[in-house]
Amino acid sequence: MDHQVKIEQEDICFKVGPEESVLEAARKQGINLPYGCGSGECGTCAVRVIRGTWEYLYGYTPGVLSQSEIEQGWALICKATPKSDLDLGLRHRLERHYECRTLSARIGKKEPVAADVWCLHLRLPKGESLPFHPGQYVHFILDGGEKRAFSMAAPSSESGLLEFHVRHFPGGYFSDTVLGSLNVGDEIRIEGPLGGFRLDEESIRPAIFVAGGTGFAPIRPMLEKRLGKMMEAPTWLYWGTRGADGFYHSKLIEQWQRDRRHFRFVPVVSEAQSTWAGRTGLVHKAVVEDHADLSDFDIYMAGPPPMIEAAKKVFPAYGLNDERTFCEAFHPGNGAPANKKRGFGAGLRRLFGGK
Repeated sequence: MDHQVKIEQEDICFKVGPEESVLEAARKQGINLPYGCGSGECGTCAVRVIRGTWEYLYGYTPGVLSQSEIEQGWALICKATPKSDLDLGLRHRLERHYECRTLSARIGKKEPVAADVWCLHLRLPKGESLPFHPGQYVHFILDGGEKRAFSMAAPSSESGLLEFHVRHFPGGYFSDTVLGSLNVGDEIRIEGPLGGFRLDEESIRPAIFVAGGTGFAPIRPMLEKRLGKMMEAPTWLYWGTRGADGFYHSKLIEQWQRDRRHFRFVPVVSEAQSTWAGRTGLVHKAVVEDHADLSDFDIYMAGPPPMIEAAKKVFPAYGLNDERTFCEAFHPGNGAPANKKRGFGAGLRRLFGGK
C-alpha cells in the first residue's frame, strides 16, 4: 500500500511504495531532498517526523543521530519507509537546485599540499562547467559502477576547473596504488553536484566553521562565498589537524585575515611538536573554550565522524541551535559500498591504467 508524504515548509507531496525509502521515492519523482551517503551513515538526509509512523528498512548506524534528535522525532529518509501517511519537516529550507549530471573530466594537475594531502585539479571539456553550491561534492565513478565522494574545494567558476583534496592513507587502495599512478591527462567520469551541506547565503548571523583535516575542502568555498559578501558579521574558522604541517592553503587563509577584519582563524593541533606555539587538543573543545554561548551562531562542521559526533555531544550545553547547525561527516564508505574497499581500489586501478 502506498503512503503519502508531505514536506511541510515546502508544500511538497509525493507517494512512497511498500518497502521503498522516502528518499528513493522522492528521487524517482524528481523531488530533490538533501542527502549525502545514501546509506544511513552521514545524517545529511535527516528530517523531523511531525505526524505519522515509519520504520527503518534495514538498520541504521548508531551515533549518526543524537539521542536528543531521536527523541525529537528525527529520522534518516534514505533508510526509512512509511507505515502511514507522513508529515515531515526539513532541517533547512530547500535552495535552488543544480541538476546532477555525469561528465567526463581529465586530470589537470596533481600536487602534494601537505605531508598526507594531495590536491587534484580536474578539467572539464571545453565549454562545460559544473555549477554547485559551496559545500557540495561529486562522485568519482569507477569501473563496475562503484563511486567515491569528494567535496569541491574551490568556488564554482566558468573555467571548467574543479579542485579536490585527497588525504593519503598508508596502505590505502586509493592513496597508495591509484593516486600514485594518476597522470595529467587521465580521464575520469564524475557525477554531481550532490549533497545538502550548504552555506545559508542569506544569513547575517555570526558563524563558526569547524574543519577536521580535509574537512577544509567543502568549507573553503563556503568561506570564500561568505567573506566575499563583505558582511560585518564575525566569522571564525577552527581547523584541527594532527600536526602543524596539516594546515595547507595557509597563505590563502593569511590573505583572508588581512582582507577581512571580521575573520578569525584558530588552528588547533592534536599532536603538537615542541616547535608548535599555537592551540593544542581537540578542535571542538577549542570552540567552546572561546565561546561560552553558541546560541547566536551559525555552525558549519566538516570532517571525520568522531569529530562531528563529539561536537554534537558537547555543543548543546553551550546553547547550540540545532536549526542553525550544518554538518558533513566524512565516512570512509561515503558514496561507495563500505564493504567493498578492495573492489573499489581495483576499479580505480583499471580506470587509471594502474597495475
